[in-house]
Amino acid sequence: MSTPLPWHQIDTVLLDMDGTLIDLHFDSHLWQTLVPARYAERLGLPLAEAKAQIDTHYHAVNGTLDWYCVDYWTRTLGLDIRALKQEILEKIQWRPNVIPFLAALKAAGKQVVLFTNAHPASLSVKDARLGLAQHLDLMVSTHELGWSKESQHCWQALAERLAFDPARTLFVDDSERILAASAEFGIAHQLGIRHPDSQMPPLTFQHFPALDDYADLLPFLQSLAPAPRPAAVPVAPQTPAAKPIHLPSHSLGQLFVGREALLTQLHTQLGARPCGSHAPAVLAVLHGLGGMDQERLDRQRCQLRA
Repeated sequence: MSTPLPWHQIDTVLLDMDGTLIDLHFDSHLWQTLVPARYAERLGLPLAEAKAQIDTHYHAVNGTLDWYCVDYWTRTLGLDIRALKQEILEKIQWRPNVIPFLAALKAAGKQVVLFTNAHPASLSVKDARLGLAQHLDLMVSTHELGWSKESQHCWQALAERLAFDPARTLFVDDSERILAASAEFGIAHQLGIRHPDSQMPPLTFQHFPALDDYADLLPFLQSLAPAPRPAAVPVAPQTPAAKPIHLPSHSLGQLFVGREALLTQLHTQLGARPCGSHAPAVLAVLHGLGGMDQERLDRQRCQLRA
């Protein structure tokens, strides 16, 4: 890119996943080659006719959450999309110099957030393959917010969830349409990715700067002074920690309904501590990838207790 980014004016970096951090070839092969072939086999159609039917389905939901939803396509096409992904895991690869770029962002004190339209099930597969989470401060799937990044509602929902200043934020994505949506919301800095799919020709961006390789950003990023470490805060003496309780996990694709047993177990394990009680407080952490409904589960438990 010809114009250097004003890194001293950027505190938060929002990063798309597919085509931005991860080579888009995995998804391109899945949706343009493997899915049409299996759809043709299932219906006994010529491959060209199967592709035409699938393209009709694709265009009908382009730019909506359904476009990115594994469950929607499983229902619509009658194919086990999760199983098809497992057949081509070796195609899940980082784009060039992503890990040094992420390390440089963290060393410079930037808040680094993955912000993807990918379904939580897809995010889980790629995190398991590459270890995405260890390089990021947070991972957010738009399926948690209820809108895709093409919609202003999505950006408003993100602002309610994440503490960041749009005027001091950089957003990196391989879609010019989505970059434009971020600019409309007020994100100050946009950066496109010219070569999201290693097996396809590069893209051309009309309205935003773009780059081919994160190596182009490393010299200036690495020259920034390391972020100051926060002063140590004295910690009050703690009572001995209780043995952690491991609650059962659930399929990422499962809806929130039917969690009564888990709610009951959570309530029982934490105990019903009366107001004014001097018994030691119990701390519980619900953790997992975005999209597993930890927040809604905790809210539901609190409502039931109230």
